[in-house]
Amino acid sequence: TNLTRHWTVRGAFGRDEVSFTRYYSLLREKLGEARATASSRGLNPDAATATTQQYLKDQEAADTSTGRKTANLTTRYSFPQGRLRGLSFGGSVRHIFGKNRAAIVVGGQEVLPKTVTANQYIVSPFASYRRKWRDYAWTAQINVNNLFDKVTDQGTAYRYTRWVDPRQIITTVNVSY
Repeated sequence: TNLTRHWTVRGAFGRDEVSFTRYYSLLREKLGEARATASSRGLNPDAATATTQQYLKDQEAADTSTGRKTANLTTRYSFPQGRLRGLSFGGSVRHIFGKNRAAIVVGGQEVLPKTVTANQYIVSPFASYRRKWRDYAWTAQINVNNLFDKVTDQGTAYRYTRWVDPRQIITTVNVSY
């Protein structure tokens, strides 16, 4: 929405559901090979691969889908006249809702508990300056992503971490004619 002619605000909310369907497909292939090798050596294939079979059963019983929610708010104000003409500034705030993390169970024993990651706020301000000089229009902009350098693991599994990007300062200059 435009609050005034030179001030804009945009809000968004997103939710998705991710299902993980191919846990350990290569391990199943190797399990078949291990069972065949155990049989060829005169061993009981069930006894020789009991730990791996139990591990796969534990993984199948674990929650294999997760939902993610994010919300953000972005605002920008541009000065159309006066001493600050050409200057724009604004920022965005992104809220990452905590994510469920399934417990890790090995051999029927819970090794790491089911938990929820912490909620996360990421603040990213920006400023730009636009000017026209003769036949050239130029813009200089600076963005500071993750201003407060909040870096946390937002992964949905203990095994697969997903770190939030650290602070980034990005500058750009565009010239057109």
